[in-house]
Amino acid sequence: RPYWMYTGINDSHTRRSHLALHGLVLRWDDPFWQAFYPPNGWRCRCSVIALSAADVRARGLKVISSGSAMGQELKLVSEKTGEMRNVATFNTGTTKVTTDVGWSYAPGAAYRPDLARYQGTLQPLAQQELRG
Repeated sequence: RPYWMYTGINDSHTRRSHLALHGLVLRWDDPFWQAFYPPNGWRCRCSVIALSAADVRARGLKVISSGSAMGQELKLVSEKTGEMRNVATFNTGTTKVTTDVGWSYAPGAAYRPDLARYQGTLQPLAQQELRG
């Protein structure tokens, strides 16, 4: 299923920025997902639905590409220290959405196992599988 749809929960606890992304459909390999794959903030309850081309057609959805809509900006982390950090931005055409500070990455893609923990005959197998 090569298409992913961002889904937000439409209730009084959901941030407007997350609702602005609700229903967006992009290919699984679009750069958007590297920064905005949920969760992309504290207490984010958003998720992703994988769709086939037939699903997209049947639902009448439009697949977009993030292209030039992606960017970065500095956000204040601490008023006390003045620390600033880069966060990912996405321009929906009507709203500029940002991730929370420290959340501009896909959690599953960021996982890196400690290959040294694999012992014996498992070590070369694990290294081969996990390094591609």
